[in-house]
Amino acid sequence: MTPDDLIRCCHSSLSESIRNALSVEVMPHSEGWIRRILLSLSEAGVEASASPGHAHDIVYAGYPELSRLGFDIGASEAPSVDAVATFLQGIRRFMNNREGSSSLVSYAHDDIAILGIADGIARIKPNHPECQECIEWFLSVVTPSRTKSTWSSRMRLLALDLLESRGRLRTSIDTREVDELITDIVLRNTWSSQYIGVPGLAAETQQHVLKHLLIEAKPEGDIDRSATWLKALEVLVDAACNSVVPRVSDTVNILRSVQHGLKRWIFDGRALRRNLTPVRWVIDNEYHVQSLLWAVLYPIYGGELVDETYLANWGLTQPRADLGILKLKLIIEVKFVREHSDWSNLEGEIGVDLGLYFKDTGRFDRMIIVVYDDTNDYRPERCDGFRNALMRRDKDKIEDVIFIRRPGMLPDRNQRNFNVDAQT
Repeated sequence: MTPDDLIRCCHSSLSESIRNALSVEVMPHSEGWIRRILLSLSEAGVEASASPGHAHDIVYAGYPELSRLGFDIGASEAPSVDAVATFLQGIRRFMNNREGSSSLVSYAHDDIAILGIADGIARIKPNHPECQECIEWFLSVVTPSRTKSTWSSRMRLLALDLLESRGRLRTSIDTREVDELITDIVLRNTWSSQYIGVPGLAAETQQHVLKHLLIEAKPEGDIDRSATWLKALEVLVDAACNSVVPRVSDTVNILRSVQHGLKRWIFDGRALRRNLTPVRWVIDNEYHVQSLLWAVLYPIYGGELVDETYLANWGLTQPRADLGILKLKLIIEVKFVREHSDWSNLEGEIGVDLGLYFKDTGRFDRMIIVVYDDTNDYRPERCDGFRNALMRRDKDKIEDVIFIRRPGMLPDRNQRNFNVDAQT
């Protein structure tokens, strides 16, 4: 069985498990959880039951229906006024439960239900000051679990951080608890803003989780875990595919890292071995920069990277792009600045390039501009203004503008003496 077959089989098995569970009665908050993490159940071959019913039914049905509605509100870009009113009314009624009541105790131990209600409150609290009372009640009822970790433990920490940001998600995960790792992958994918500053799982750990998803027995009969496994599988497979096939944004990040990569650039003052000339990697023109970027990008893109790419004719003009990445339909245009007066000409040059390069967008439709600054008097304040002007000019065509300052070990332009005998 090939890896593709194994992934397809696992995905099909988990989808089938969810379909079978949804064909019988399922708790409302479980369905809300499934809808929240999978977004479109039909894409996974899964069909959900009807959406929550009338407001009166939701308010009096208890926390499972409230949690389902909370998940739906949390996922909505613009939740309806009626849905928000029903949600708040239901929470206020639930808040009237006596301390120690069976319903409240059951809720306080249900991580999925806890996250659903927190998700809804977090979504509407900026526009509803009355949510503060609900938040205070929530925090008094829900506390971090002090018992042994379960597969859903991270949901409780996320719910608390959604309403009271205290960095609870920064607590480390026991890598032996694979189900907890699976859940964390799904939570990070769905509530990414809450994970800013939280270290991601190591590549080795992600590989371990993916292997577990593919070869271990599936959580038959547990719809919540089955849905979580399915989403984690999709997230990890997507991440693996993206690492094999970089995107345009990945290319931007690679080019941004070139500046730091020049840290160990070579420009020897004298030869380190007798009878040899000093090693001096001089970057003195646009072609040198193109060669540098080729060395950086070719190991990643291979034959998809092309140089001196000829484009469609424009009258008597034959436009020629510096570098291109065919599968990304991306041009990398290099500009070289020697004097500060050159900056005033660049914007006009790039405007001409845009008009020539994208006459036919069938082959290329985006461009990254790389500006190499070789001026003797470095003025970094020019960079942001120049970039912003270009991005405003044609943000549909220009993906980004990257600036590379010449390495500090290279001498000023007027001090580069290529007469080796004179220097030694």
